[in-house]
Amino acid sequence: MSSSTKYFNLSDIKQWNQINEGYYTDALIVFITLLPHPFINIYFLYFVLKNKYLKEHKFVQYTTIVFSCEYLLAGGNTMFLEGQYLYAYYTKTEIHYWSCAFLRTLQQTTVFSISTTTFLFAVQRFFIIIYSIKLRWSIMFLIFVIITSPSIITVYLTNFQSKYVIPDGICSFLPVHPMRSFLYISTFLNTFFPFLSLLTNLGTFYKLKKMYKIVKNVSKYENYKRSLLNLSIQTFIPFLCNTPAFVFFFLYIFNKTDIPSIAWRITDVFHYIQYSTTTFITLLFIKEIKETFVAKFSLKITN
Repeated sequence: MSSSTKYFNLSDIKQWNQINEGYYTDALIVFITLLPHPFINIYFLYFVLKNKYLKEHKFVQYTTIVFSCEYLLAGGNTMFLEGQYLYAYYTKTEIHYWSCAFLRTLQQTTVFSISTTTFLFAVQRFFIIIYSIKLRWSIMFLIFVIITSPSIITVYLTNFQSKYVIPDGICSFLPVHPMRSFLYISTFLNTFFPFLSLLTNLGTFYKLKKMYKIVKNVSKYENYKRSLLNLSIQTFIPFLCNTPAFVFFFLYIFNKTDIPSIAWRITDVFHYIQYSTTTFITLLFIKEIKETFVAKFSLKITN
């Protein structure tokens, strides 16, 4: 990517444009990386809804369902985006400007929703464990909408209020809006929220251990500890996978650092691989779930 950016009037851009053939390898890498994610997440959605242990541990069940749905939405959006490019490449046709640009800008919102959810679940668990206060789901949803509003506003301003476009590898042209502060805020929070969630979970666990010294209900303590571990894994993976892209983005924007294309592609793979692995890894850290998978796998080998 270059530090010098050319701006064009939106009115001069056609609705159908020739694709940038140099992006083909990058699009293929992202699409292949995401290919397993719908099958994995749909399978685990079914598994979570049917599993007896998870039916008895509602918080773990709910968080797994929500994250699986969010990964399906975010991954599906990106697969449609890359698929639109690949279709145009293989059929030697042009790419549609507005639909491609909309999917491109929508990526920020779908990814941001995952980071926001990790933080909200961490806060909810803190209040449940420490103060025995369960935040209502309607309140949680309202807070979710408020927090994600910068990314939603960015999608609106970029797609419906922009007067200028810049060259883009995927869509050929991408709309830009002068008020880019919303984009910078949501990009920063995209990595900050998982980090803040980790700190919240650590604080909750510390308080939980202090409470355990005077509480005799060992079973309740173990259940809380497991749900915190489960939530921490769901938080740590997005933090780990989002950080490289976050660092590169701000180096490029504020320090005008040229980031090699290969570096962006590595961060893409690192980022998108979480869509297929987070739910699976999270569930494997639950002893009862792990035993279920081992039993099923052993049975298939025996048969």
